[in-house]
Amino acid sequence: MTFHPLTQTHGKDYPMAHKNESRLTRELCKKLEKLGVQPFAVVGGQRQAPGWPDRFFAAKGLPGGCAWVEFKQPKGKLSPAQKHVGTRLRKRGVLAVVYYFSGVFRDFDGNDLQLADHLNPEAWLEALIRAHTLH
Repeated sequence: MTFHPLTQTHGKDYPMAHKNESRLTRELCKKLEKLGVQPFAVVGGQRQAPGWPDRFFAAKGLPGGCAWVEFKQPKGKLSPAQKHVGTRLRKRGVLAVVYYFSGVFRDFDGNDLQLADHLNPEAWLEALIRAHTLH
């Protein structure tokens, strides 16, 4: 059996057809909380500047103790504001990445950084940390 993380997890298709980005994000965050990671949802509003990533994670073991992650469906696109904010965060040494539910972390310029499996939260967290060191 061939493992291709962009379309499958160990022979099983990613559950894209019946789950949206918000639901997949919430499910992953619940699993990460059990590992000691504290996720914070960034909710847009009139007083918030546009472009901030979907989630802020705080945990021991993350570079600087925190990470910003923008979640996207496999063919999702970043807005110009998201690209701007994400690039600014990374230039300041902050762990900030985009995670596509096809199984890949990318930087805010669209460069692949690290493959990851959101169905396995321990491996996903390790891949998040590696993604920071690759860019």
